[in-house]
Parts: sequence; structure tokens; C-alpha cells
Amino acid sequence: MRKLAEIAKEERKEREAIAAKKAAAEKQRQREANLRTMYADAELLWASMDTKAQRTTAASYDEVTRIIKELAAAYKLA
Repeated sequence: MRKLAEIAKEERKEREAIAAKKAAAEKQRQREANLRTMYADAELLWASMDTKAQRTTAASYDEVTRIIKELAAAYKLA
């Protein structure tokens, strides 16, 4: 009985590991798709960042920083 429980536990762990790998791969694929879109829209994003930076608020600076980091990743991917 204990042996069957251990086997079932190992099988469950294997299924969970496979599911986690699939989820991670899908998440990475989606991120790369988003970065490619950002790369294609880079000119619009730069204009948007300029407008946001002119607001001179901490929140707008944070948003500009986030976009710059994402664009850097998009340029690396391209």
C-alpha cells in the first residue's frame, strides 16, 4: 500500500513538473510576442514616454522607466 502511494506521489510530481515547464514556455512565448510588438511600436512608445516625462510626477517617471526597460529587452530580442 505504501509503495503504491509513493509511486502515485512520484507520478504526480512528474506531471506537475511537466505542466510547470509547459506553463513557463507559454509565458516566455507570450513575453517575446509582447516584446516584438513593443519593438514594432517603438516610435509611438518613445513619443508616449516623452509626454509622460513632461508630467513631472513620480508615477509618470516610474512608467517611463518601466517602458524603457521593456524596450531595452525588445531591442535585445530583435
